Parts: sequence; structure tokens; C-alpha cells
Amino acid sequence: MRVCRIGKGIVYRSTEGPFRYQAWPTVCRDEKGILYAVFSGMRVGHVCPFGKNLMSVSRDGGKTWSAPAVINDSWLDDRDAGICSMGSGRFVLSYFNHPVQLYRKWRNWIGSFTDAFSYGMTMGALDTYASYTAEMNHAGSFIRISEDGAQTWGAPIKVPVSSPHGPISAGDGRLLWLGKEMYSGLPEGERESILLMESRDSGKSWSTLSEIAVPEGLSVKNLHEPHLAALPDGGLLGAIRVEGEAEPVEGGTIYLCHSGGRRQNMERSHRNRTAGASAAFAAACRRLGALYLRAQDPAVRNPCRDPPGYGKKHQRRTRDRRGIGTAIRRGSRLSCYG
Repeated sequence: MRVCRIGKGIVYRSTEGPFRYQAWPTVCRDEKGILYAVFSGMRVGHVCPFGKNLMSVSRDGGKTWSAPAVINDSWLDDRDAGICSMGSGRFVLSYFNHPVQLYRKWRNWIGSFTDAFSYGMTMGALDTYASYTAEMNHAGSFIRISEDGAQTWGAPIKVPVSSPHGPISAGDGRLLWLGKEMYSGLPEGERESILLMESRDSGKSWSTLSEIAVPEGLSVKNLHEPHLAALPDGGLLGAIRVEGEAEPVEGGTIYLCHSGGRRQNMERSHRNRTAGASAAFAAACRRLGALYLRAQDPAVRNPCRDPPGYGKKHQRRTRDRRGIGTAIRRGSRLSCYG
């Protein structure tokens, strides 16, 4: 497997109007070499009621991209778009929504970082949440499946876990997903856990393979945004972002979980430290075969302050917002790697 940087360009940029914030992209390639980039877009900020999932397509290796099409637009804020090619024109899209109760609780916080032009319509949209029915307030983590080359998408399917980039193909017909439990209704002992799940029916149903052990000195509340990669030797490598006051070093910590060979369980969790805020996980946290982990430039800060109730354990959140996924700020660029 060869990994190389094929160039730097703009997938999509909105320069006019209030909906210029695009974030949390994922890209995949199908067996024909076509690239599909999905993201949460048409937003006014990091947290707002307007997010939709959009998709752009490149047929020339990422040199040019189609205008984005809205492929998912629920009543709620559609966040963290992931996409995975399952072959033969089949794709799975992943995303999640927070419930209206949380956004109403965060109303003043959201208003604190919303620009003056967008403030009125943002507050107005949040106020309409009071009249939402249970069917409209359908929060959780979801997937939608396409069987026709990402032209149309099936009905949302609720899933137990969430992660910014969603599931991956195991290469044997299964989907694997390293995610964090979210609004799933799982037993209390499994809530907020980091779980490795599999689907043997193209995402229609999911079962738990294993639960990732929480490293000593941390809790599940410190672990966020996991992602999984399949290695050339058949093993799996998972990465989990850590935040909160338990974080042991300045500049961010990532926990790697490695499963050697073709074993199903993820184990041997260990920390990979970075020294200094300028290190983007030392450019590559770990190299196994041709796998690289690349993090957001630490100079790119999220303008949001933490919502009320996050407490001291989250006070380093805005300083160390670097994970496997990189948010696209207003007017910023998305680099494509192949």
C-alpha cells in the first residue's frame, strides 16, 4: 500500500452569505478510482441548528470537484459526516445529531460565538425547538446506505456508536466501526464506552466485538472521536483522542489500540505522547506498513468556548482540539491525500 500527498486544493468554499462554515470531512475512493468527499456544511458555526451533510465528487484524482449536493438534511443539526465504499456502487454514510434539549440548554453559549449577522436567525431557529415533536427530535448516531453509486440514499438506520469518519470496510464483506456509544439505549455499563462493532449485512445491523479498555488514570469521558484503520497484515489499528485535565502532556495525547494478525479483539492500549503544542503528533504518531496519522495544525483553534456544565475536566478542550479529523474553517482549505 502506497500513501502519498497528491496535491492541495479546494473541495468546496463558500465566500458569501451566512452559511460559510463547513466542517468534519471524510473522503473515500471506490474501485473505479472516484473520490467522494462528505462533510457537515451550510452552517453558521461550530455548533448551530443548520448543519446538513453534503457530498462532492472528483473523477480526476482530486484535482477538481463537483459542486456539493445535500445528501442528508434532518430537522436537527447533522454533524460529523463519514463515508465508506463497500464496493459495487454501494456506500454507507454516517452522521449524528444532538437532541433539541441539549441545544436549548446551550442556547446562550451558542449565541456567544455566533456573529451579529447570523445571531437573529440562529436564536429564532433554536426557539422553534420548543415545538418539535418526538419524530422531529430523532437524535443519535445514524447511517444511510446507497446502492446506486451514491446517487440516492436509503432511510436513516440508528446505530449504537459514533465517530467522525464512521465505519471502514474489513475487506471480507464486513464493516467494522470503532466508535463511542451515543444516545443508543445500550445498558448503562456500556454507555459512552469505546466499542469495536461489526456489521455482516452492509450496515443494517451491528454487534459488539469488544470494548476498548480505558487506560489507567482516565475515564470514558476523556476519550473521544475514535477511528480505525485496517493494516496490510490483517491487523487493526485504532486511535482515540484524549482531552481533559487528566491529559498527561501539553500538546495532546492519542491512545493507540493494536490488534495483531486477524484477531478480532482490540487490545494493548498504550499512549503515544507528543512533546510541545507545535507538534502535529510528531507529523506521524506511528507508522505501520504505510499508515500515517496526521493531525490538524495546532495553530487552528476553535473559536467556541465550552458550554456551561463541562467543568474542569474539559477546560483544555479549546486549546487541544486536534484529532484524527480536521475541521474546515470558514475560507480554509481541505487537503486531499491518496
